[in-house]
Amino acid sequence: MNTALVYLLAALCGATATDRPPVNNSASSGFQAALDDVTSEGAVAEWISPRLTEHLGENPRAGEGMIVRGQSDQVYDSGPQTQSSGQTQTFVQGTDPNQGVITGPGFPQGQIMQPGNTLPYDPFQGGTDPFQVRGIPPGLEYYDPYSRDFQYGIMGPKPYALGGLTNLEAGFIGNERTHGVDGHLSVTEVNAQWRLSTYLPSGTIFSWKPEFNYRGYDGPSGLSLPGHAYRFASDFEWGGQGPGPWGFQVGFTPQLATDFDRQISSQAYMFDGRGMLFYRADPTLLLVGGVSYWNRVDNFFIPDVGVVWTPDDRWEFRLLYPKSRISVLLGDWGYGGVWLYGSAEYNVEAYQIGVTDFNRKDRMQISDYRFLLGLRSDNGFVSSFVEGGWVTNRHVEFQAKTPDFGIGDGWMLRTGIRY
Repeated sequence: MNTALVYLLAALCGATATDRPPVNNSASSGFQAALDDVTSEGAVAEWISPRLTEHLGENPRAGEGMIVRGQSDQVYDSGPQTQSSGQTQTFVQGTDPNQGVITGPGFPQGQIMQPGNTLPYDPFQGGTDPFQVRGIPPGLEYYDPYSRDFQYGIMGPKPYALGGLTNLEAGFIGNERTHGVDGHLSVTEVNAQWRLSTYLPSGTIFSWKPEFNYRGYDGPSGLSLPGHAYRFASDFEWGGQGPGPWGFQVGFTPQLATDFDRQISSQAYMFDGRGMLFYRADPTLLLVGGVSYWNRVDNFFIPDVGVVWTPDDRWEFRLLYPKSRISVLLGDWGYGGVWLYGSAEYNVEAYQIGVTDFNRKDRMQISDYRFLLGLRSDNGFVSSFVEGGWVTNRHVEFQAKTPDFGIGDGWMLRTGIRY
């Protein structure tokens, strides 16, 4: 018998240095060694038994609830299982417990874990890519790469938000000189969108998004544009992420856009559509391919193409057309996660307006490219942003005989809230 083990048991029973159990330390071999070992174990048992009884008698609760387990050479069990004993419940991980998902009372199914640690995943300490183990219910890992949403937050990957969501924005484009007609033009923007999303039995997501947009125009002096225009739209979207790497999105957006100064005609009604496929090549790389149709003065077929790359748990690169964004999670500033981002966007909008100079109604189209830098915060309930930058390559075109003109490059500010 192992001498060190015997002495350890003796110490637990309260033995002193001079009161030790009899142990056979002689070197023997063969049958005699086995006989000596049995004799030694019998003597040790006779010595330990009364002392253990005496020790437990002095401490009646000393052994209560005690569980003694042995450890085999196999470090991890072959498969996940639950072992119970009274009020004790042990959760056994079938693979290395320092990797992936730990299931148990303290770690709900899908909790992101950091390698080498037993605490929930901390995105600010580095570690694994959070998209290797998503822990998101099937179907809710669907992600719209053209939305203002982020794939991740301070608690790791974010599932698609079901239910109602409200977006409110206001912006201003500075007063810049016009080319082709005399004067200057500034634009005030107000945007509102309500999104209602539901999870379908097929495992896909349907979203209905009523939208309202207001535009206030100041100028130019050489052409009597209306001071305001309005857009009412209703976007219907169906999308999903399959059990494999493929996902999809299709959408249809009828809209009414007018200044209400003249009788509404077919020039005020426009219809947009889109269809896209997503392919997740690996946990950090999403490939996007599709096309959108924009019904304006011109009919645009816009390629929706590019990649979304998330190299780690803080950076996201949306390298897409017609709308790109690069963002970095700065951290938790006390009231939620904060992101710094830069975006680039090709924007085209159109309205039926009344042109007083020519006593007629016409469809007006305004196009531009926008390059913005912004900050966004999100505490899980309310998110807000503020951004500013440069608007360039600005053109105004008309469907009838109203003269087209250009607008000089200028600055833009925009802010908004979502809840």
